[in-house]
Amino acid sequence: MGPPPGEGMVYQKHLIITGINFGNVSVLVQPKRGCYGAKCTGEVCKMLQDTHCPPPHQYLATYRYVEEVFKAHAVLHVGTHGNLEFLPGKSNALSRRCYPDLVLGALPNFYVYNAGVGTEGILAKRRTNAVIVDHLPPIYGVQNTGVLQLVNLIDNYLEAVNFKSDQVHALEALVREQLPQIPGAQTVVDRSETFFNGLIELKNSLVQSVCNPKCEKLHVFGSEKTEEEILWYIKEVVQSDVKLMTRLRDRWQEDYDLHRFLIEFIMQVISNQEQDALSIIQEIDRHVLDVELKEILIDLAVEVREVYSKLAMTPVEMDNLLHALNGGYILPGPSGMPDDNGKNIIPTGRNLYLMDIEKVPTKAAWEVGCQAAEELIDLYMTEECHYPEKNRDEYALFGYFQNQGGAAFTSLISDGHQAGVGWEWQSNWTGGNLS
Repeated sequence: MGPPPGEGMVYQKHLIITGINFGNVSVLVQPKRGCYGAKCTGEVCKMLQDTHCPPPHQYLATYRYVEEVFKAHAVLHVGTHGNLEFLPGKSNALSRRCYPDLVLGALPNFYVYNAGVGTEGILAKRRTNAVIVDHLPPIYGVQNTGVLQLVNLIDNYLEAVNFKSDQVHALEALVREQLPQIPGAQTVVDRSETFFNGLIELKNSLVQSVCNPKCEKLHVFGSEKTEEEILWYIKEVVQSDVKLMTRLRDRWQEDYDLHRFLIEFIMQVISNQEQDALSIIQEIDRHVLDVELKEILIDLAVEVREVYSKLAMTPVEMDNLLHALNGGYILPGPSGMPDDNGKNIIPTGRNLYLMDIEKVPTKAAWEVGCQAAEELIDLYMTEECHYPEKNRDEYALFGYFQNQGGAAFTSLISDGHQAGVGWEWQSNWTGGNLS
């Protein structure tokens, strides 16, 4: 870097602070990590998370400007993620010799962060003392619900053509009227040699988009979700329940038919909050006579409405951010994606944490803990000829998150077992029952 001001972000020997002031709020671009000029060789990207390369003079100057010249009461980082938390220094318990502390000074640090990126969010909390206000992750599969209507119309048209029905022309007109409502649909049909073949290709593409959605809709911080976005978020949550989906697939031969039923079911449940699940099921498919299936769907309706009510609270993200800037307390909340812990991460706007207490310890850790305790007691009894009266253990929490609490909880369960305290295993463990 050389002596200040250096060469990067310098104009007439003065360091440039990139941003705009709006009265008592200053909006800045996070300083460059070490590059300058138009050159881009890929080296800069490697530098962004280089824990050995110190930041340039302009980087330090920007944060000093915020604290000492602008005299901000706090700094708010927006986006997942920046590079402050990757500056050189210790991993834990940072000191004034560590760059994250040197850069921030005494500024309280708030961070608007994606709830789906918990591992890196924890790094920001640990190395920059960030109070996170998380936001909803992208919702995959958000698309025009007219897709289902178009697929049904295409099915009816293809069947009418095959049976030479009098309805062919009327159905064709309906299909052509619907095509412009779905982005790209007309293009798929037009590139085929015939209208009939084009519809077959389009139908296959639409069915895949429903069963295996690829598109995503980014979330606007603090915004209300549309009914369509809520529908697809809930569908992601439902599909993440492996046991539920396995039981449902046993009753639908075609994957598309199952997805179509789920979409229609969720739409009806969230549109008719007062209507009971059984009548909704009968409206969608009167052939659902299986008693067990009805019980599954009644329980599912309760879950759908619970997720719906939580999603309606996304505007609290902005409220909580303002509350935090006012010195208020931000409640903690778990991290995750819609298809992984999606029900528990909402409402967002909370200070995320990484460990999901409903997933640890694993059953394997519980079993190993009990077995380890039995073996240790047997060994002690063999050597000392009496039951142990005292026990001391040290809990090593390294690798804690990687092994779902295996090491730490194995030790804890083992200690309890040695003391004559039995842990009763439960799925979705929230503390267990003692006996």
